[in-house]
Amino acid sequence: MRQFLRFAVFCAILAVIGKTAGAQPFSLDSNSLEFFPPAGGAAQQLTDGVSNLTSNSLRISLSVSTQSGGNWLGASISPNPVPPGNDTAVITVTVNPAQLSASTTYTGTVKVSGGNSTQEISISVTPSGVNIVPQSSVTANVLVGQQTSVSVHVSGGPATVLISSSVPWLTPDSSANVPGSFSVTVDATSLSVGQHSGALTLQCAPDGSPCVARGVIVTANVSSPTSLVANRTSIAFQAYQGRGNPGPQAFQLRSSDGTPLAFTLSSNESWLVASASTVSASSVAAIVTLTVNASGLAAGMNSGMVTAQPSNGTMTVSILVTATLSPFTISVSPNPVSTQSVPAGTTQPVALQVSSADGEPVTVAVAAQTNTGGNWLQAPATFSAPAQFNATIDATSLTPSNYMGSLTFTCTSTTCAPVNVPVSLAVTAGLPPQIKSGGVIAASAFGGFTSIASGTFVEVYGTNLATTTQQWGSSDFHNGQAPTELDMVSATINGKSAFVYYISPGQVNLVAPDDIGTGTGQLILTNANGITSPYDVQISATAPGLLAPSSFVVGGKQYVAAILTDGDYALPAGAVPSVTTRPVKPGETIVMYGLGFGPVVPAVAAGNITPAQTQLQNTIEFLFGGTPATNIAYAGLVPPYVGLYQFNVVVPLISNNDAVPLTFNVGGTMGSQTLYIAVHD
Repeated sequence: MRQFLRFAVFCAILAVIGKTAGAQPFSLDSNSLEFFPPAGGAAQQLTDGVSNLTSNSLRISLSVSTQSGGNWLGASISPNPVPPGNDTAVITVTVNPAQLSASTTYTGTVKVSGGNSTQEISISVTPSGVNIVPQSSVTANVLVGQQTSVSVHVSGGPATVLISSSVPWLTPDSSANVPGSFSVTVDATSLSVGQHSGALTLQCAPDGSPCVARGVIVTANVSSPTSLVANRTSIAFQAYQGRGNPGPQAFQLRSSDGTPLAFTLSSNESWLVASASTVSASSVAAIVTLTVNASGLAAGMNSGMVTAQPSNGTMTVSILVTATLSPFTISVSPNPVSTQSVPAGTTQPVALQVSSADGEPVTVAVAAQTNTGGNWLQAPATFSAPAQFNATIDATSLTPSNYMGSLTFTCTSTTCAPVNVPVSLAVTAGLPPQIKSGGVIAASAFGGFTSIASGTFVEVYGTNLATTTQQWGSSDFHNGQAPTELDMVSATINGKSAFVYYISPGQVNLVAPDDIGTGTGQLILTNANGITSPYDVQISATAPGLLAPSSFVVGGKQYVAAILTDGDYALPAGAVPSVTTRPVKPGETIVMYGLGFGPVVPAVAAGNITPAQTQLQNTIEFLFGGTPATNIAYAGLVPPYVGLYQFNVVVPLISNNDAVPLTFNVGGTMGSQTLYIAVHD
């Protein structure tokens, strides 16, 4: 009954309070709580009672805030809703000092709200113990495969701290006194090149003052040590028996990061020698030259090793060297020589390429053999390889058929296996020569007339006229007389043998013989493949022409090749590229050359070398713009040539003119050329 009366009184009081202004729906036992936990220690809790001053259950909400130190504050209420009555619920306040520094007061607030009313509980936390302040991070630079140590300083305390690592490659001192420093070993033996990070944790010893655990980040920059780098891993030499040492070869050494690094060289074989341009490698390469002594090699492949040892103890660089000693050889290409098709009565070169195994010169002997047909395969007895080698197939005496032969190549200056090259030949019937229409003229540089005369040079044009190209030489003359045949090419004019000056497939040059008459005659050309049809040609007693090459045509005018006493030509100055020219002065002597001017005294037969000076038998006159030259110092054949005339003429007094017409007549007959000469006083 007494308790009921008390509750009734309490309710009456509440009713009275509720009827008064500002009545609260709940009350707290305390509006402030204080905590004194050990720094870095476990969470602690305190409680505060809640009384529901209403007649109904009341739902309470809580919110917490801190002014510093982070989220170290928490709160809960039970039961909730809160039943009516005094101290019918409990608010539990939790603080976590794990990250709170010692001897520092942290404040916070728990807001309690319900029934349109809010009250606050002020919270203060002052951790006991000491503070430790280590470096937040340290960096270690270490070479891969090696170890290094770094020092970490810790202020605060005093305290003894225990130290642990999050990674196996960090080994710190197990404990340290604060304030003070401790050492950390960074072990890069298992780390790759690059950047690695690990963490250290510092905690106060359990038997000492408490503190907040602290961490230290350790960064390891792992790099490769300066080392040697070679641009080659292997080098191969090729040596040949009896051919001396192969040429030297080289490789380059640099340091990996450009830092100078000394080194030493060694070879594991006596036949292998290594030498360096410098004993230190850096960003500038050291050139290591290798030489091989072939006399120390066994036949076949020999292997050796050159080693470069760096002075800093890093990995050595090894270069594998192989040296192969082989028998010396030569090679010939093509081999065999494909069938050569050669017209009967002709010759044809055969080109082969002869190489030596080492590319160095070697003297080679060559032997030519034929199965049938005589010695149609010809070759020089020796030559120096490597080079192109030219043999000759001579079918001048062969009839159309198939023939076999061979060339054997043997080294004379060293030992090598002989190389045999089969050569097959198919001799075919050659095409007969043919003179084309309009294909016979007097020498083109001396007028190129369609008529010829005894002793004149004659140009014959056509096809298949010869199978080779050749000009007469001194060995072709006999007793001062020119040859009537070159390489089986000959010709007749009116049945008389002409003298053969030059032969080629498309052109043959002849000297017309004596006693060929005048009027229409016939020219016949013969070679190993046949005879031309008779070709009609006009024959005159003389066919005079002065030397006037086509290169002396200036401004559409053909100038004569008149040579001055100083060697210049009598043309306008600078008229012909690469030829020195100037006008002739009246009274100067010019020298002109000609063909076909007729007989001389003493007589010289056509086709014979002129033995001495002669005198032209016919009268000769030269006119310069109609003015005759009164002084002709020489007019006759020129020794020691065949059929060539020379005229030494003094230029008469005439007006200056760069294009003076020059004419001549022989025995009263005017020459047919239209020529010019430059005259200036």
